[in-house]
Amino acid sequence: MDGNRNIVVTGDWSNPASRMLYEAQWPDEPVCQVAYHEGRQCGGCSFFAAFDEDWGLCAHPGSRHRLETVFEHFTCPAQVPEGWGPHSFDADPNSWCLCGGEADYWRPLVEAVRRAQDAEQGVAGDRGPQSS
Repeated sequence: MDGNRNIVVTGDWSNPASRMLYEAQWPDEPVCQVAYHEGRQCGGCSFFAAFDEDWGLCAHPGSRHRLETVFEHFTCPAQVPEGWGPHSFDADPNSWCLCGGEADYWRPLVEAVRRAQDAEQGVAGDRGPQSS
């Protein structure tokens, strides 16, 4: 989009026109309205590079918002729904993380292995979630 002023803006929109689209809820773009309400938003896009819990850079080579800082709940017609966890920056689902975007995908398996190890070693009690 014209007007991108991004000089690595990390806490606000880099393009005022994109902010206006979001605030107006894409008045002339029913595809974006539906995607937004179905949760297909930038934070779940394969090409969203998060800066923090709210803002990130659009890295989608085919998006009109490429190289803009956008809000995680923004969306566009090029959105690639990989999930709200790790992103692969690839449109091919075969290249995506097996976790399906869930950051805690491996937690139950890790906890089961720890319980089994504790049982073998005779450690009593639940150690609770552990970081790896």
